[in-house]
Amino acid sequence: MTPLLGAKATTEALLRASDVTLVHIAAHTEETPLGNAIVMSDGLLDAGTLLDNHVATGAIVLLTCSSAPITNRDELAAVAAAFVASGAHTVVASRWAIDDKVARSFAHYFYDNNGVADPVRAVAAAQRLLMTTKIDGAAVPVEQWSSFAVIGGLF
Repeated sequence: MTPLLGAKATTEALLRASDVTLVHIAAHTEETPLGNAIVMSDGLLDAGTLLDNHVATGAIVLLTCSSAPITNRDELAAVAAAFVASGAHTVVASRWAIDDKVARSFAHYFYDNNGVADPVRAVAAAQRLLMTTKIDGAAVPVEQWSSFAVIGGLF
């Protein structure tokens, strides 16, 4: 499948992406009364939309802020948990806000370490590498590299 960038990165396109091996979303999140939602080019993608539409994919990589927050007990309000509940096999997400440059470095390390086939080991390897990485001359703070988590079943 061809990457969908910019205006082509729509909620509708994502909902049609069933049975693909990987969906990678690099976007912002927005807090709503129903929990965090991903800002897509055509509007907000929230947990309810995911649960209603059953996005059955292999891996979802969410390089968005707070796509798997741990601030309350309502797990399905989190977009990452909703992806799993709607049919995604494995989700890599952040538990709180992350810097865009850290997210970009994380993505490179994750994919360089076979992230699609072995997301748990790849997240761990990416976190270890981020611990020793300098971005703009400064070490990556622990609250940045430790934000990433793997949720759901494994391949």
